[in-house]
Amino acid sequence: MRLIRIVVMNESLSSVSDGFAVPGYSLIEGPGGLPVVSLVNDHGVASIALQGATVLSYRPSDEADVLYVSESAVFSDGQPIRGGVPICFPWFGSHGTDAGKPSHGTVRTRAWELVGVHEHNGALTVRLTTREGVLAVAFEVTLGPRLGMSLEVEHTGRSGESEVFEAALHTYLSVGDVSGATVTGLEQTDYLDQLEGRRRLTQGDDPIVFEGEVDRIYLNTSATCVLHDPVFERSVAVDKDGSRSTVVWNPWIEKARRLADLPDDAWQRFVCIETGNIADNAVTLRAGERHRMAAALSVQ
Repeated sequence: MRLIRIVVMNESLSSVSDGFAVPGYSLIEGPGGLPVVSLVNDHGVASIALQGATVLSYRPSDEADVLYVSESAVFSDGQPIRGGVPICFPWFGSHGTDAGKPSHGTVRTRAWELVGVHEHNGALTVRLTTREGVLAVAFEVTLGPRLGMSLEVEHTGRSGESEVFEAALHTYLSVGDVSGATVTGLEQTDYLDQLEGRRRLTQGDDPIVFEGEVDRIYLNTSATCVLHDPVFERSVAVDKDGSRSTVVWNPWIEKARRLADLPDDAWQRFVCIETGNIADNAVTLRAGERHRMAAALSVQ
């Protein structure tokens, strides 16, 4: 891959120069010619596409990639990337009143703006920004002992205005075989079952297992979730802050066949554990207010 240059806005020339000069950071031409940020340090390797601010990979030192990206993913301007960590914003799933609007919002289909890169105490952080109407949105990814991700939203409109939004970090976690994987941390938590028209149910005391399609929005939870993978002989923890919803998803056989950008057998190779604020946990911001939602991935 060759190095490329892009125009960076909303930063002084000096700070942009400093950002580009940070050791371990580079901007490269990725799949489909899309600009991709590459981060490399003693903790591992990560990459983030400017398209959708989508995290494409996270490989801690001496570990296989924690994230799954579809072998049939589309890497093209204006298209969402299937896999990694896409950002769902300002709504999750289909739009509540306009079926013609794209699923999971608008920001995952646009190029974000790179506004800074810095190093602190051995960790590398990249900051990307975009806007959605009066909402200013920033996404930061930090490669340190864990992979940290934060989504910040600020209401920049006029006094008296308010905006309601949903958000999710749609994290695809790689597994050796989903049939043997389990998820803990959501025991005794209410959830909306998307396969039953968002019927409200409660998780029991047992871990989540995968014996068919799973599509659930767990509500009112700030719990850490752990994905246990006996094939890869590892567990991946998903910690979060500023989030009250967690989505657990695997499409299984039939839905995977209906998704053009996912191989028919890909359902076996990932589980989505998504940090979010969805449905009952949607966020309301008034002018001048700011909200931050964060997640961190670590291998145990």
